[in-house]
Amino acid sequence: MSGLPSALINEPTFLRHILDSTQLGVAIFEPVTDEQGQVIDLNFVYVNNRLREMYGGALPPDLPRPVSYLQLFPNARALFDEYLRVLHTGQPYQRSELAYTWNGIDGWFDLAVSRYENRLVLITSDVTSIKQMQLVLKHQTSELVTLNQELMRSNQELLEFSYVASHDLQEPLRKIQQFGDMMIEIYATQLGNHGTDLLNRMKNASVRMSALINDLLDYSRLTRQPDTFRKNNLNDIVETVLTDLEVVISETNARIEVTPMAEVVCDASQISQLFQNLLTNAIKFTRPGESPHIIIHSRTVQAHELPVEFRPITARPTYNLIEVQDNGIGFDQAYADQIFGAFQRLHSRTDYPGTGIGLAIAKKVVLNHDGFIKATGNPGRGAVFSIYLPI
Repeated sequence: MSGLPSALINEPTFLRHILDSTQLGVAIFEPVTDEQGQVIDLNFVYVNNRLREMYGGALPPDLPRPVSYLQLFPNARALFDEYLRVLHTGQPYQRSELAYTWNGIDGWFDLAVSRYENRLVLITSDVTSIKQMQLVLKHQTSELVTLNQELMRSNQELLEFSYVASHDLQEPLRKIQQFGDMMIEIYATQLGNHGTDLLNRMKNASVRMSALINDLLDYSRLTRQPDTFRKNNLNDIVETVLTDLEVVISETNARIEVTPMAEVVCDASQISQLFQNLLTNAIKFTRPGESPHIIIHSRTVQAHELPVEFRPITARPTYNLIEVQDNGIGFDQAYADQIFGAFQRLHSRTDYPGTGIGLAIAKKVVLNHDGFIKATGNPGRGAVFSIYLPI
């Protein structure tokens, strides 16, 4: 590659055009000496257009005569001393994020000064916008840290409160159930059928309240604890859940098929609760006269295959898609989001007992794993619950 012609390089207008086109500020200084030859000041003998913009009018539009550095910047004596050191030693000087406020100049600058023959060449860039953004981000980060600490403290206080409230609420409920049993046993003949029925209703209400408190306590305990995440085989977790549910599976003559599934990094206890809630729901919401038939299978999907409504903050390249499919009563797709809300019920408690918090717990478990859960239903034709967990 050939160089520029020497005639062009030596052309003053060409060099001035190059310097005035750059986004870096450029200045050339000449030393001012006293009678003893000591440097007492520096004179601007050249500045480009960008430097004039940075200095905000501190420099005249042209330099018909040298302009004194110390007259323009009397409070920059420390910087002037660095310039003198460069002049005397020939060693360049660099400075990053120099804050400067004087005579219309207000900002942060990066600069480099070097010696050329008996002159100094200053090259500087205005980094004010970058520095301001850094300060804003630093302030926002500090606020986020404070808010996160407050949230952690609040969550801990809420967790402690839930334990205390659970104990204090469960005790009177147990007394109601015990006293109800005693009254039916001792005073059944005096109470009659109507009185016994009222007591049984009271006991049933206390049992439902106790179950609701336990479910709420389970829900409050579902926090993300990274130190509990381990690589687990999903088939092993499902097998344990099926063992826990073997009585209800036998009573309902349920048929559950589980295909081989991958290993995932997860909290085994929470994922176990996820499968237990989904399987319990699938068995409960069975069509009259039919036995439950549930299929659990999984496959790997790429990030571009995720549902449009799933927008993770940090997308992973691949996800494990787990689907739990049943042949139950299904539901209207219009309620697909509603069913994951706490205490949301699509059917009466008489037909399908429960606290209405099981799917809310399932959703919270999936969110704790940076995943996503959705439901697809068809009235009378069953439902499919799809869980996306990052690999």
